[in-house]
Amino acid sequence: MKKPILLTGSHRSGTTWAANMLAAAPELGFIMEPFNDANNRRGIFNATFGNFFPYVTDENEHLYLAAAEKTIGFRYDIVAGIKAAGSVREYARVVRDMLQTIWHRMSGKRPFVKDPNALFLVEWLAERFDMEVTILIRHPAAFISSLRILNWGFPFSTLLNQPALISDYLSLYEDEIVAYAGKEHDIIDQGILVWKILHHVIAEYQDKHSDWFFIRHEDLSADPEAEFQKLFENLDLDFSDDVREFLIKHTASGNKSDTTSVDVALNSRESISRDSKKNIWNWKQRLTNKEISHIRKNVEPVSSIYYSDRDW
Repeated sequence: MKKPILLTGSHRSGTTWAANMLAAAPELGFIMEPFNDANNRRGIFNATFGNFFPYVTDENEHLYLAAAEKTIGFRYDIVAGIKAAGSVREYARVVRDMLQTIWHRMSGKRPFVKDPNALFLVEWLAERFDMEVTILIRHPAAFISSLRILNWGFPFSTLLNQPALISDYLSLYEDEIVAYAGKEHDIIDQGILVWKILHHVIAEYQDKHSDWFFIRHEDLSADPEAEFQKLFENLDLDFSDDVREFLIKHTASGNKSDTTSVDVALNSRESISRDSKKNIWNWKQRLTNKEISHIRKNVEPVSSIYYSDRDW
């Protein structure tokens, strides 16, 4: 069988949009954010991390390995799913998820996991399950402007709760993380620190894993047909005429240019279909020149790894 696929990146990096474009490939069995505790889909992944952006090492993998094996092997845990359900709607979702998982396994689908919460799990998942890894990178101003619209702060204590993560990857930012965990800061300043932390780790991955695929959200958006075709080829997926048609339909100029809104469900058809080229520069309308200058000054030198003067 072909390797399972993992698509990750920071939250608000466009993983949902990109994943839905990839999921147009009929050979894939799509697994949507199994490692997000908030999803409460215990039948799909019967474990909880207790932290946003969890980190797994040899010391704690025994808590999660068996559950992850079932997830990636399309083995639905019906007992866990029923126990976690608390409403008629959730029981219906259990039935739907169980049937879909069985169908994926019986029809020989290739596992495709999309989960930004897996950004710090990616080395563990790649090693244990021999996954093909793709990581999305998003412009800091686009990322931060999206957070502000949704008023999404960040629980910095979730990083401090994981000493191994701090020691292995985030020691450079430990003092800032402690300060932000102890006192709430403005959303823009929170976003600056979060973007630096996450993309600092992505840069380390890029240095260590030449076989992984790293791509900027902006490049996918500027020329979706050509760039997604490269991604499909890299993942050994068939870029068929049907896939091409689906991609063009959901990235065309006739779609909305901005689908980031508290009124738009994050995985709805409305959020997925967009004018991808115009979407690249939405942050210029959302942020003032002063805010953009403030962001750029404070995300350096990490941002310069991925973005030059012309990207600002």
